[in-house]
Amino acid sequence: MVTLKDISKHTGLSVTQVSRAINNHNDVSEATKKKVMKAVDELGYVPNLAAKKLASKNEKSIALIVVGFEKQHSTNDMLIGIMSGVFNCTSENDTETVLYLYSEKFLKQKSYLQFCRERGVSGAILCGIKRDDPNLKELIKSDLPMVVIDIPYLTENIGSVVIDNEKYSYLATKSLIEGNRKKIGLINGSESAYVSIERKAGYLEALKDFGVEIDESLIKDGEFSRDKAKECARELVSENVDAIFCSSDLMAIGAIESIKELGKNIPEDIAIFGFDGIALVDYITPNISTIRQNSYDKGYKASDLLIQHLKNKTPMRVVKSDCEVCIQQSSEAKKK
Repeated sequence: MVTLKDISKHTGLSVTQVSRAINNHNDVSEATKKKVMKAVDELGYVPNLAAKKLASKNEKSIALIVVGFEKQHSTNDMLIGIMSGVFNCTSENDTETVLYLYSEKFLKQKSYLQFCRERGVSGAILCGIKRDDPNLKELIKSDLPMVVIDIPYLTENIGSVVIDNEKYSYLATKSLIEGNRKKIGLINGSESAYVSIERKAGYLEALKDFGVEIDESLIKDGEFSRDKAKECARELVSENVDAIFCSSDLMAIGAIESIKELGKNIPEDIAIFGFDGIALVDYITPNISTIRQNSYDKGYKASDLLIQHLKNKTPMRVVKSDCEVCIQQSSEAKKK
């Protein structure tokens, strides 16, 4: 890669003169600027934008880091809502948003912190990470300000935006129980995902409070996958469940497909309740009961929390985003 030193050697000018010419400073003559720019063209020099950002106190940018983007299903519109909320908030605050999409394979080559340092961003918003992610632990130990979405971290430099997964999973399960469902299965997400731990806890707490027997064999790991959820649903149907609470709408869609293939009716034979509130739940037949998150609100609040910390030294916080319980056709009450 061509550097300022290479241009300096090529032109016979000092590195400082070359730098000032490239940045169009007024104290550099037009002849010198032309000489330097000619060398830039001949050598193919490309400015280091990250270095320029680091050197400029007026340059403001934050990174939105999305992990596991390659596993996002095309029907999952929650990420778009988060991105929109982040972008609108940064735009209102004259701050640049830089989007980084990571795969697990790529993370083994370069950490989040490395990327943030190389790009010279002022802070970061993290979405889709797992609590046991080693690269997250590296970031936590650093001094880079950041906001984590969906995991409740709080330190001097770290804040978070979360929903009360346990509360809303409790309400979803409670709704199924009040709909005269007696044997309720759970298709959960991933054991290492914080939201899955909380959603399972809410499900179990509701069963306990309403005197419904807890059967661990009715709890399946659907890995937030539509196809995996279809497998889980087939297993639960064989156990004669009359309701299934799914920790994501995508898994609820998979469960509905599997139940229909087995000749069962929804909600007459088996009720379904999802979580997230993606747009597609309103277009499935029957439309799916769900806990509707406000993804835009999560993105906006995460961005606002980070920007206020960077601009005004406002202390980091754990900020809550509210959800809506949406009862639809898939979980209508069972006739006694």
